[in-house]
Amino acid sequence: MPPRPSSGELWGIHLMPPRIFVDCLLPNGMILTLECLREATLITIKHELFKEARKHPLHHLLQEETSYIFVSVTQEAEREEFYDETRRLCDLRLFQPFLKVIEPVGNREEKILNREIGFAIGMPVCEFDLVKDPEVQDFRRNILNVCKDAVDLRDAGGPHSRALYHCPLAWGNVNLFDYTHTLVSGKMALNLWPVPHGLEDLLNPIGVTVTHLLGRHNHINMTIQNVLLQSNRLARDNVLMDSDLEQLRLVCNRDPLSEITEQEKDFLWRHRHYCVNIPEILPKILLAVKWNSRDEVAQMYYLLKEWPAIKPEQAMELLDCNYPDPMIRDFAVRCLEKYLTDDKLSQYLIQLVQVLKYEQYLDNPLVRFLLKKALTNQRIGHFFFWHLKSEMHNKTVSQRFGLLLESYCRACGMYLKHLSRQVEAMEKLINLTDILKQEKKDETQKSIILFFPIFPFLRLEECRIMSSAKRPLWLNWENPDIMSELLFQNNEMIFKNGDDLRQDMLTLQIIRIMESIWQNQGLDLRMLPYGCLSIGDCVGLIEVVRNSHTIMQIQCKGGLKGALQFNSHTLHQWLKDKNKGEMYDLAIDLFTRSCAGYCVATFILGIGDRHNSNIMVKDDGQLFHIDFGHFLDHKKKKFGYKRERVPFVLTQDFLIVISKGSQECTKTREFERFQEMCYKAYLAIRQHANLFINLFSMMLGSGMPELQSFDDIAYIRKTLALDKTEQEALDYFMKQMNDAHHGGWTTKMDWIFHTIRQHALN
Repeated sequence: MPPRPSSGELWGIHLMPPRIFVDCLLPNGMILTLECLREATLITIKHELFKEARKHPLHHLLQEETSYIFVSVTQEAEREEFYDETRRLCDLRLFQPFLKVIEPVGNREEKILNREIGFAIGMPVCEFDLVKDPEVQDFRRNILNVCKDAVDLRDAGGPHSRALYHCPLAWGNVNLFDYTHTLVSGKMALNLWPVPHGLEDLLNPIGVTVTHLLGRHNHINMTIQNVLLQSNRLARDNVLMDSDLEQLRLVCNRDPLSEITEQEKDFLWRHRHYCVNIPEILPKILLAVKWNSRDEVAQMYYLLKEWPAIKPEQAMELLDCNYPDPMIRDFAVRCLEKYLTDDKLSQYLIQLVQVLKYEQYLDNPLVRFLLKKALTNQRIGHFFFWHLKSEMHNKTVSQRFGLLLESYCRACGMYLKHLSRQVEAMEKLINLTDILKQEKKDETQKSIILFFPIFPFLRLEECRIMSSAKRPLWLNWENPDIMSELLFQNNEMIFKNGDDLRQDMLTLQIIRIMESIWQNQGLDLRMLPYGCLSIGDCVGLIEVVRNSHTIMQIQCKGGLKGALQFNSHTLHQWLKDKNKGEMYDLAIDLFTRSCAGYCVATFILGIGDRHNSNIMVKDDGQLFHIDFGHFLDHKKKKFGYKRERVPFVLTQDFLIVISKGSQECTKTREFERFQEMCYKAYLAIRQHANLFINLFSMMLGSGMPELQSFDDIAYIRKTLALDKTEQEALDYFMKQMNDAHHGGWTTKMDWIFHTIRQHALN
């Protein structure tokens, strides 16, 4: 998609003036000039125009005003008919303030739908009509059947089922302990109650904990954690020699980046039929195939028909750039269809959208799978839309993603209007930030006052323009939910225009997955992967975490000594002041757990540029990191040397909090407990190393500056010590932790200079 010639409300103008003269050409040949308000709707303009026309000659030639619509030329050099007369003049993106009045011809509904789709996806639908490529034409025709099947499935239950698609309308509560005081476990079916009026989309914690007795309403099947005892016995016949079987397992357990020798490939191919009993070895078998041999490829295709389905996390490896064969990718998608839940799909959606770039054809099983899921689950559909929309500026994928967006928008029903409103709001924010980058500081407030009335829920006194060069907006608006008094009365987010947030979004996703793994293994490390969404070329949204402060802000509250790192007790004292009595112990525990989690996560991912402005602490003690502009050891350098000389941040300030104010921090029981948490967390992630390598491999086509090749991903192999035994890997991590807290003084020096620089800039 070519870049827009102008991002303003008129050609070359970011924002229209409050009043503007518009030339209007009537069907009777008269041209009238109206002075219109910037926010005037088309129906208002048309009413005023026809009232004015009655004062001029030839007005008797005009029909009723409802018989006409406006048409004009937009900034994309497209002739656009405006059927939606509730649109405002400033939202039309006109080339010049000129409107022509015509009688509409053709299918009104189809034209309205095409306009809404074109606006939502960022390119006119008519551009697809002009493409003569038979593959594009067949895809547009055939994919409609996929959409129809998905919509029919969604609507099969009648009006009640359609309502559930937009808003879940049932609730249920379960006691964690039954009447014998035994912890509930295993599978159970919970019949749900219909939600009382006024409680849509909210939890109902005060509701009863009994299941719906009649069972005529919706129900969910749920599993409460079962304890599974692992057996060391193999449940397979020993068809091979023990040594051969052991070698197969060793090859199977290797990470995706490890090399396989030619001898090992021959060994795998010889025993390929037995390998059906080890389904997870499939990626290694595929690497052993000689793809230039017709016979071997045919045998592999035959073997795939017998191969058992593999777990989704393993199947996703078959969708990256190493496996372009359509039969392999079809097998992988069938595994996803069989085992991948909607929750897991939401977790991995970023990667699954990216690997669409590796598909040979427009119409493929992965496209159909994702489209069906997006149309039957609105939450998935929402992020599916934005992950595609955010790359529409990329010419290499704009046609592929544009066709997919068109298909989704045609089938998503009334949700298209919500998406269009979101796109329009983002366009307005882009215009505003473009102005703020150009305006002088004392003029920015005037611009913001002119602009903000289009968002009636904004709390202007709480909104601000942040100090960085890209002029991000801190937005605060009232929560329109009728039950907001029980939750939060306002929402906050940061809008950024000029920063690539894809790397932040990926890092936060990985942290979210790490937390899920830890929780499954009984480790509650209280991570805080806040929301972050890239919505366009260097444009995105970031969730604001409530009641949180940067380490630098906290240290500066401790006076000059705290700001210059001379007093390492400032953070501990601040937490102590915020949390009295029993809350103090809870705050220290929360800080310790979250600090352990982020120490492990930032070390494994090689997160760089860690200073006291991008590490934050909540009032309740929860620590979290922000701003992930550097990862995989791409750390900032000064005069050719890396500025950060420790594996991860573990300063004296943190150790004092963990040890509850003790001077000899590392000799306390609290510090030993902290170390144990870190060791367990590290080994837990190491057990899932293949998953993280696969997730990063699937993102190689994203074009992120710091994720360009498998060499970048190899850093994860290094930090997880995948070429060592588990004990050797643990020893390696223990050494890194020792280096981190003994080298904390170097981090403190960096923080001193960062604090001085920030105060100088402000």
